[in-house]
Amino acid sequence: MLRAGGAPHPIEQAISSLGDPADLASAFVAVAQATRGIRSYAPWTLLRSAARVALSGTKGLLVFLMGVIGYGFALAGLVAAVLKLFIPEMGLWIGSWGVVWGVPADAARLMRRTAASCSDGISSMHR
Repeated sequence: MLRAGGAPHPIEQAISSLGDPADLASAFVAVAQATRGIRSYAPWTLLRSAARVALSGTKGLLVFLMGVIGYGFALAGLVAAVLKLFIPEMGLWIGSWGVVWGVPADAARLMRRTAASCSDGISSMHR
């Protein structure tokens, strides 16, 4: 394209337009490391790759934080699901009193109220 435009030294102009060689090399390394991390979907591999990208700037840091928060919520949900087998009061409770993730202080009353409202709804369906 430069040669077609009549540039006197097209190869030198093309090379100089790439910028600083050190910056170009670090950009290639970052892309190569990110691509290598994509081959595996294991959480620790993805987070390690995201941590490397996080060092590159604000966008990388946001990606890393979103990953950590997302995996944190997934882990908390998994733990809550397993604990629900042993502690039936465990869960996400939302009401006029607020939001509780875990076992609320007045769990027995909430369980009775929830069971009563469910049985009222079932009995009204059979009428």
